[in-house]
Amino acid sequence: MKALLLSLSLAGLYACTLASAAAQEAESSGKVRTVSAEQPPLIEPLQSSPDLDFKSLLKPRFSLQAEWEPEADELGIASYDLTATIPTYPFFGPPPPLLSGGAGLTMLYAPARYRLPDDLFDFTLGGAWIRPINERWTLRWMLQGALASDLKNTTSQAWQIRGGGFAMYSPREELQWAFGVLVTGRENIPVLPAAGLIWESSPKVRWNLMLPNPRLMFLITERDQKQDWLYLGGGFAGGTWAYQDISGADDRLTYSEWRITLGWEHSQKRTPGIFRPPGTSTVAEVGYVLGREFEFDSARPDLSVGDTLLLRTGINF
Repeated sequence: MKALLLSLSLAGLYACTLASAAAQEAESSGKVRTVSAEQPPLIEPLQSSPDLDFKSLLKPRFSLQAEWEPEADELGIASYDLTATIPTYPFFGPPPPLLSGGAGLTMLYAPARYRLPDDLFDFTLGGAWIRPINERWTLRWMLQGALASDLKNTTSQAWQIRGGGFAMYSPREELQWAFGVLVTGRENIPVLPAAGLIWESSPKVRWNLMLPNPRLMFLITERDQKQDWLYLGGGFAGGTWAYQDISGADDRLTYSEWRITLGWEHSQKRTPGIFRPPGTSTVAEVGYVLGREFEFDSARPDLSVGDTLLLRTGINF
């Protein structure tokens, strides 16, 4: 299974490179996802511009991300995440309901005395729908089923429900407020009230104040409908997985961390009021990670490890 996921990741990276060189043809969307190394923004407005033609509405979207956290206290982490989002027929008008699926692999590099699994897998399948109510109000629902496990413990501990419901209010095109609730699938934070805003305070400054990874973005270059953004970010990341310990007993672990990041994003020109731009986008990020901790369902004591650095890269197309 590990070899299969790595092969899918490499194939996806190659396809992304070809797509970026050929054309800016697709559009990426937000998702609810809990992984060890990084959670994408839990709320991102989907592109719902009336200028999109029918063919554009039905194009699938793909996302590939990779992260590395170098060893600290003899623990290192690498994670790889591949997702696909497929629009269905827009029965009630654009944007259409979406189907999504993903596969993730998190590898823990730790000494035997830590008694941690080597590989943790995350498979998701679900759907999402966003419905404009009027010019100012929009509703969004997301629901996913997930298997989060080392593939040795596939009991009820490994199965999760994730999702959320939100109301988004846009008093003007450069500002969006969001209010709702999230079901994260995490053992330590199963439900999370959510509220925040996405605000374009000027053509060169954007505030994405949404959990779990808020960002302050600055436009540094713009040419031929392409933009380069520099951003400061932060927030928390983590996840919950079922696993089987060295004695063969079933257990479940929850990993948590906090991060501060500096990143660069290259994308097509953004539409006011739309946080995620259409077309292909790439991102590169460095950061500092702290508060790394493992919690267990069993009587095992919590395991805390030292701070480290973060390297992340990704492409959406």
